Amino acid sequence: MKKNYISILFLLFISACVPDPKVAPPIPSEESMSFDFSFFEQSNKDDGNFLFASEKVLFWKPFIEDSILLQRNILINALQNNLEYQKEDTWLSNFSFNLDETYLTDFFGVVEVDTVFYKAFLSFDTIKQETFLDGKAYQDNKMGEWFFNKLQVEEGELVNSKMMTVLWDIVDSKHIKFTNNQAGENNLNYIYYIDSVDNEYNAYVDIYDKGNENHSIIQWNKLNKNGRIQDNLRFNNNDWHYWDNNLQDLK
Repeated sequence: MKKNYISILFLLFISACVPDPKVAPPIPSEESMSFDFSFFEQSNKDDGNFLFASEKVLFWKPFIEDSILLQRNILINALQNNLEYQKEDTWLSNFSFNLDETYLTDFFGVVEVDTVFYKAFLSFDTIKQETFLDGKAYQDNKMGEWFFNKLQVEEGELVNSKMMTVLWDIVDSKHIKFTNNQAGENNLNYIYYIDSVDNEYNAYVDIYDKGNENHSIIQWNKLNKNGRIQDNLRFNNNDWHYWDNNLQDLK
C-alpha cells in the first residue's frame, strides 16, 4: 500500500513538472492595417464640401493601399500559416508568396508578458533577410502598432528606411492612424480614423498636414450620408461646412 502511494506521488510530481503545451500568440487581423475609402468614392459632380472632403481622404488611398501592398501580403500570408514554437517564447512561420516576384518570409512572434512583438524578414532576388514589417500587439490582440519599412537608394547605396507607422485599436470601436515617416515635405503627415463619434455622425477623420500645421476634420454618417468638414486652410475659418444625404452643400 505504501509502495503504491509513493508511486502515485511520483507520477503526480512528474505530471506537475511537464509544461503546458505552448499556444501560439494571435496575429492581428488585416483590419489592423486597412482603411475603408468607399464612402468617399461616391459620385458627386458638383464642386462643394463633400467633393473637397473626398479629395482630402482619397489623396491617402495610393499611400495606404499601394505603398503597403507588400506588408499587407505579409500579414495575410502570416494569418494563413501556423506559427511554430522555437524557444524562449519565440514563434516562427516560414512561407513564401508572389507579387511582382517571389518573397521568402520568416515571420516571428515573440511573447513578453502581455505584449506580442512581430517581425518579418524577407528575401527576394539578391536581397537577403531585410525587415519590411515590424510591430506589436497588446490587450488581447485588440490594439497595437505596425512599422513599415522600404528599400530605397541613398547616396548610391540601397538602404532600408522607415516608411509608415500605423497605430490601431479595435477594443470597442475602430481607431486607426497612418503616419508618413518618409523623409520630405510630407513627413509626419497623418490620417486618423475613428468609429462612432456621436449619435449624429458615426465616423470621423483627422487629416494632418504638418507643413501647413493644418487639420482637416471630417465627420459623416455612414447610413444617411450626411456630413461636415472643418478646414481652416480651405475656408479661412474654423466653422463646420456641411453636406446633406444627396452629398450637396447645406447653406
